[in-house]
Amino acid sequence: NRVGSLVSRACSAAGQFDQPAALQALLTSDPTLFYATARLLSIAWAVATVALVWLLGKRLGGHRLGLLAALCLAVNPMHREWTTWARSDAPAAFFVTLGIYAAIRFADHPSRRWALIAGAATGLAASTKITTGVVFVAWLVAWLTQRGRGRKLDFGAFALAALAAAVAFALTSPYVLLDWPHAIPNLLFENRGGHAGAERLPGLQNWGWYVAVALPGAVGWPAILLAIVGLVTPRRSSSAGRGASLILLAFPLLYWLGIGASNLRWDHWLVPALPVVALWSAQGVQAVTRALARAAAGRSNEHEIHLRPSGSGSKKRMALSLSLAALLLLTLGQPLFTSLRRAYQSAQPDTQILAIRWFAEHVPAQTVVGSEWYTGLFWSATIKLEEVPTLGRSTPEYFRERGARFVVGSSDIYDRFYAEPARYADVIAAYERFWRELPLVIELKPDPWRRPGPTIRILRVTRQ
Repeated sequence: NRVGSLVSRACSAAGQFDQPAALQALLTSDPTLFYATARLLSIAWAVATVALVWLLGKRLGGHRLGLLAALCLAVNPMHREWTTWARSDAPAAFFVTLGIYAAIRFADHPSRRWALIAGAATGLAASTKITTGVVFVAWLVAWLTQRGRGRKLDFGAFALAALAAAVAFALTSPYVLLDWPHAIPNLLFENRGGHAGAERLPGLQNWGWYVAVALPGAVGWPAILLAIVGLVTPRRSSSAGRGASLILLAFPLLYWLGIGASNLRWDHWLVPALPVVALWSAQGVQAVTRALARAAAGRSNEHEIHLRPSGSGSKKRMALSLSLAALLLLTLGQPLFTSLRRAYQSAQPDTQILAIRWFAEHVPAQTVVGSEWYTGLFWSATIKLEEVPTLGRSTPEYFRERGARFVVGSSDIYDRFYAEPARYADVIAAYERFWRELPLVIELKPDPWRRPGPTIRILRVTRQ
């Protein structure tokens, strides 16, 4: 009912605002409509991406592979979490997957229609998240492999794909071109350093971090090991043959090289690559299952070939079923459990909501409250917020001078500095001064099941 009400409100609001100020006023007074609409659209993109992965898997290995790949992606906790927020990750993952699917289709049966779709998907991916525009390399590999299969390179198809990418990007991100003096610095700003907890690691460690830390956290080690098996397993169902392996590998490899070279590192930057990892994991499940089934059937035949030769088929099917069930449990058990736990958590009031409620119930209206980012108090309608990015670069005197009665800290900020004490000794010292000089009023802690969110520390400002 709530979703239906929001959709109805969105439809009725569409076209009613002829002035930007009116739209801004609605956003300021009640942002629910905007964020809920954006989140519903993000969820729609995520579901469509699962469907595309099914189509891609079906194309490469049949209906069963498509279902396995779609299941691997659907239960992935990073895909579920980061594509249910009002962010660009979900549409970026969709357009990347569409670009790879179009490349596979072009490799199977070269046609300018698939060149057009691959190019348009590239432009839309870059417009959504600029770094994902490298998905064009998947189609480029598909185009180049035509020569190895005895076909002439279609330069008209190449030009069409490139033009489609440029037009799609220009139509959906026109101000990158129309206002490039501001757009280019903004794009470069996204590659800035100086973000606590997301700083680039020295040397080659940044690339290693994505492989050894971020990816296992996203899909789990069993799925990674099976993905490696799937990556090296030949594909016989697609007429693209071995070229399909190169097409699938092209985007994740180039994308990984790109994000690893950035001055920042974020685990959720892996979201656009998760559909390919899910497909590789599904291929690994199939490959290992068939190998185990053949081994089990072979051992049975050695003992029963003279007694019950007709039973070898049922033995093989039984071994196949048991192997598949065990591998699915191993591969999907941890991601599914994590997704269910986080889904249950997200339905509960988080610590930031509890902080907003605490101030509404215990503090007079328009009380001045100092806060760092990620406390949730930005949305409080009862207090007068004095916000800084981090308390670690501020002082209690700063808030006293502004008449604050309370100061609020969030572990989503201060834990980043405490995780690297050698680098941020001065920032940690500033935090310790807050903890030492300002009495703790209440600490709202998360719970693994019942309460999501960061730890929120509410301190009382004492007068000197």
